[in-house]
Amino acid sequence: MLVDQKVIVPGADQWRIEPARLASATIPPTLTGVLQARADGLPPTERAVLQRASVVGRTFWDTALERLSAPDKGQDILATDQIQGALLALQRKELIFQRHTSAFSGAVEYFFKHELMLNVVYENVIRRQRKLYHAQTAQWLIGQSGRRVTEFAGLVAGHYEHAGLALEAAEWYGKAGQQASMGYAPTNAIDSFQKALALLSAAVSVPSSAAAKRLEWQEGLGEALGSQARFVDADAAYLAMRTEAETAGDLLAQARAWNGLAFLHERQGDNRASVVAAERAESLARQSGDSAAATAGRIRALHLKGWAFFRLGDAKMVLALAAETLQLCTQFGDRRGQATSLKLHGVGHLLLGRYHEADRFFKQGLTLFRKLGDWRNAAAMLSNLGESARLRGDCQTAAPLYREAMALAREIDSRESEMLYLTNLSGALVGLEQFDQAEAGLRQVIALTAIPNSCALSETYCLLAEACLGQEKQDEALAAAQRALALAKESGSHLDMGSAWRTLGRVAAAIGQGRRSRVADPAEPAPDGCFEQSLRVFRQMNAEGEQARTLRAWAQYEVRRRRAAAGRKMWGEARDLFSRLGLSAEVEKMDAIQPERVA
Repeated sequence: MLVDQKVIVPGADQWRIEPARLASATIPPTLTGVLQARADGLPPTERAVLQRASVVGRTFWDTALERLSAPDKGQDILATDQIQGALLALQRKELIFQRHTSAFSGAVEYFFKHELMLNVVYENVIRRQRKLYHAQTAQWLIGQSGRRVTEFAGLVAGHYEHAGLALEAAEWYGKAGQQASMGYAPTNAIDSFQKALALLSAAVSVPSSAAAKRLEWQEGLGEALGSQARFVDADAAYLAMRTEAETAGDLLAQARAWNGLAFLHERQGDNRASVVAAERAESLARQSGDSAAATAGRIRALHLKGWAFFRLGDAKMVLALAAETLQLCTQFGDRRGQATSLKLHGVGHLLLGRYHEADRFFKQGLTLFRKLGDWRNAAAMLSNLGESARLRGDCQTAAPLYREAMALAREIDSRESEMLYLTNLSGALVGLEQFDQAEAGLRQVIALTAIPNSCALSETYCLLAEACLGQEKQDEALAAAQRALALAKESGSHLDMGSAWRTLGRVAAAIGQGRRSRVADPAEPAPDGCFEQSLRVFRQMNAEGEQARTLRAWAQYEVRRRRAAAGRKMWGEARDLFSRLGLSAEVEKMDAIQPERVA
């Protein structure tokens, strides 16, 4: 400001002060006041150009200013040479700077030196004029960006919103939400979809064509919220979508809403409700006709149904649905659907203990998802390969696969997936006897899980019990195992139930061994009863790998209680099962323990 008032006179080699002018110089006491005074002291053309730039934003372009200065109702006309001259002057005064590159071809890009200066200048633009400039900026952005227009959808939407054009703003916020979803930016997607829906709801007059867009935005909002593990909010979005679709008589949109709810039910551990929702979605998709969209809705429903049956431990149903969907997806050229069907095949074989067969499907699916650029599902396949390795007893191979999956989940900001993979990684750390690290990871998952149950929370508590047991924290292990069993019963997951009973048996056995001569507490679970329940569940599921793990744990307990014959019989059965399944790592572990050291 002292330079502007010629108190300080810059020179090529040195600057000088004019003492005579210093006495009469007036400097406001605040930074905002200084900036305001500088803006007010600008020549009219420079001030007009700076004001129009402030409407465009912190970053602005010379051709955008030309659009805002063209002959139009309610604004002053500025010629191109006037604008260019003002831009040069403003640069000399260091109010703005020019960038070396530009987001738009044929346009020179500038930016305000200070955000505060931008705000001061913007507040001095007449409100009526602001709206006009914002609308013109939105139109300029649309015309300038061409095929890349969706990249700037959020910027366009913001200008339309400031222009008071609610319907146009809603339209472009919706596009911004879709762009953010495709770009794995769920937080931005949530914000954009919520703004789009709010603006549409507040609009005085809404065309009938907006109903379909509202359904799309609600669906996008539900999906983005779900990826952030905000399941309650996601439920609300899908329920609103379903209600509106029912009112409109849109069967296909109803099917999509039911599919969204089926996914959320499974994520929240309510697998029976997930099956019901998926079946409802499939029925509605069939009723809606034979269009490509109807077929896609039906395939999605069958995939979700298969995943819920995996959680319930019904391998036969999982494999049947995997085969049905793979045939449908191949018939209709749905490559992403084919990859998802391969994932279903893999988890079905995983349930049955056919780990090498599961790996074959997981690897095929991983290759296809990578080719499609579907990083969320690519991460899931890496985690599934990790699960297969861990269940084969190869935790050294499993851990880096989980870490790679977690890195991908972080990159695409999928918090819900990241928590699943952290649970799985902690399971590998338990297998590697890194119990303290495993416990820390599992407690982090529990702390960050905002809902009472989730698809993996029972397993999380099971693993926590094992991590605590490995550190001789028996009371904490017992509480975690009991919580795991309660969650498994609540979700109806046979796989989780069998694991929880086995873990509870191991904890009870350790507590009993530590008690020695003390009288048993009647409230404590009986280890053999827990192992028996676990084995019954896994036999019902035909999950031979899990049967072997339960028999091995039970055998160790029987030997410790001096029932060596029964223990060795179970030990042999477990080893035979591991051997028949080709789980060499598990067989080697068992063979490394001498019969008399089974306990």
